[in-house]
Amino acid sequence: MFDLNIRVLIVDDSATTRKITRKYLTDLGFTKIDEAGDGALGWSKIIGSHPPYSLVICDWHMPRISGLELLKNVRTTNDTKALSFVMVTGEQNKEEVLKALKMGASGYIVKPFEPDILKKTLEKLPAIMVAESDVSQLKLEEARQKKAAEAAEAAKMKLAEEAMKKTVEEMKKKSGT
Repeated sequence: MFDLNIRVLIVDDSATTRKITRKYLTDLGFTKIDEAGDGALGWSKIIGSHPPYSLVICDWHMPRISGLELLKNVRTTNDTKALSFVMVTGEQNKEEVLKALKMGASGYIVKPFEPDILKKTLEKLPAIMVAESDVSQLKLEEARQKKAAEAAEAAKMKLAEEAMKKTVEEMKKKSGT
């Protein structure tokens, strides 16, 4: 299961690709998604991000700073070294794929891609996943909160019922019945 509270940055010079990628991520449940139209904007967002991004999905070929250069910047900066970084490109050349992976890409997707390819790629990134024990803990906490809310609602109902009975008794006393 994905940690849906993480921040995600999509870096691509194609507005259409950013829109499609955002849709796929939203369909997976991610909500904290930002975009950048080139590598330079992406880099400025990454280094200025508070809280930091946990995942970057980045195109290879872009103006100003390429995806590969952006990846290099991320991997050589102490504050961003651990960032999950997925390259997305039309490059199908094995040497290019290996180059990106050797430079530290966490994953690689060839365009065009379908939602299931993105999901499978992201599932291989432990940094953005919630451990099963954490999922169980979250479910327990949700159940506790639900029970507490139900108990509070029941207590309110009981108080309202008691107040109503008291009001009825007072009205009976006043009317003499």
